[in-house]
Amino acid sequence: MPSRRSSTKGSDGRAKKSEAAGSAKSKAVLSDMVGSKIAGAFRVKGGKWRTVGGISRETGLPEETVIEYVRDKEGCFVRAPVSPGGKALYGIRTGAMPTVADEAVRRKATAG
Repeated sequence: MPSRRSSTKGSDGRAKKSEAAGSAKSKAVLSDMVGSKIAGAFRVKGGKWRTVGGISRETGLPEETVIEYVRDKEGCFVRAPVSPGGKALYGIRTGAMPTVADEAVRRKATAG
């Protein structure tokens, strides 16, 4: 029996743009959610400097997700010159994280 899978290509054989745009939008929304959670981890009492493990515990995000986000948004974070216990400490650059955490709001406002 032939498969009834729907095609992801248009009549000209090219991939549909809407699916690619939808995937990019999903990734942006996910990044916004992760950014908001990570920003929240730095807002807790005594949260000026945090380890990846501390951010992970505070947010419930896997450490791998935290590491990936910090690498992707490296301009928003600063690494402490001294890392007690051999674990890297990260802080938020002044004014950087509110911008990251509010990306979703700005994106919705401009999408109109």
